[in-house]
Amino acid sequence: MTRHLLLETLLATAGVCCIAPATMAQAVPGRASTENIPAPRTRDAGDSRKSAFPKAKNEIEILHALVSSTDPIKLPAREAGSIMEIAVKRGYEVKIGDIVGQIDDTDAATKKEIAERERDGAKAKAESPHELRAAKEGEAVAKENYDANVALNAGGLKAVSLFDLRRSLFELQRARAQIGVAETEQIVARHTQHAKQAQIVAAENEIRRRKLTSPVDGVVIQVFKHVGDWAQPGDAVMEIVRMNKVEVDGWVMSEEASPAEVFGKPVTIYVDRPGPSNKDKPYEVKGHITFASQVMQGSGSNRQFRVSTEIDNEQIDGFWVIQPGSEARMVIDLNGQAAPRPTPPALKSSPIFSKVEALKPAEEQEEPVHEAAPTVDIKPAEAPAAEIPAPKAATAPKVEVAQPKEKAPET
Repeated sequence: MTRHLLLETLLATAGVCCIAPATMAQAVPGRASTENIPAPRTRDAGDSRKSAFPKAKNEIEILHALVSSTDPIKLPAREAGSIMEIAVKRGYEVKIGDIVGQIDDTDAATKKEIAERERDGAKAKAESPHELRAAKEGEAVAKENYDANVALNAGGLKAVSLFDLRRSLFELQRARAQIGVAETEQIVARHTQHAKQAQIVAAENEIRRRKLTSPVDGVVIQVFKHVGDWAQPGDAVMEIVRMNKVEVDGWVMSEEASPAEVFGKPVTIYVDRPGPSNKDKPYEVKGHITFASQVMQGSGSNRQFRVSTEIDNEQIDGFWVIQPGSEARMVIDLNGQAAPRPTPPALKSSPIFSKVEALKPAEEQEEPVHEAAPTVDIKPAEAPAAEIPAPKAATAPKVEVAQPKEKAPET
């Protein structure tokens, strides 16, 4: 009886030891987490897999490399609001730019409508010729009146009093100033139109931010928010894993090579595929080492550094051949031609940018010319100067009018 109990205890212990590694390998995070880094290599000369894959003299073989996703993304809400729609479920494949959800955008849509109406009103005022035409016609009438008064006083007739002459000059100056006011109001209305256009773009950006779009091609593996839930900015709505590219991580012993000798070298990846039909039939894919860490880990003869590479994934019958979390074997060819070191790409502008200038009508691009024109055509400082001499000449009767009043007592 005691032997049976002892035997059952040993079998249970062995079962737990076998299940634990399988359980740990089920949840494989992306490379953004340090948990996806495979365990450092240990010197196991009795590994049976080495005999099945003999290596050349100048090759480094890494067993138990780990496959992980290159871009696991927890898609966040960028604006606060109620979730109105979730268009995908777990297992759905999405493309970059696909709309996968919608946050309530009623307020943003209302702001856009208000700004559009105010923009249209400002545009109508900026393009209306009536006020400027009326000001110019008023200026023409005032000038005719003033010229007529000056002509009546010419030759010593003095038919118009000095008060009426000055008043006609003031009306002419005011009419000319009214032209400038009308043109200034048109300029202000045009700037108001541009400001309202900017508000429309801002409202469109708010509406766009409330549409949940996939930033990568991938598969939805988890949905955290559902219709009716409230989302704050930064809250994860769903998790999307990129599947068309995967990363393979492993460790290289410092005695075998240095990071400089490994970086960029050709590497052959043998990925274990699940299923009994794929046993001992790994999926083979080639690539180059894209990362060789310059930070060593371990001590003594176990000093080593991390290496990784990105490889393209293949889809067959709607399923990806390589799944993140799989185990792989890496064979690095130290004699192969190293790939050139990549240079960082130029920073690209955000796809969400202000389109105020792009949305301006073509005629608005010449606005600075129209704004400067009134200062040249009107010449408010020069026009009165040309007409002032006439009123000054008309002030001479001031003495003549006073003289009869002084002579009256003599008569």
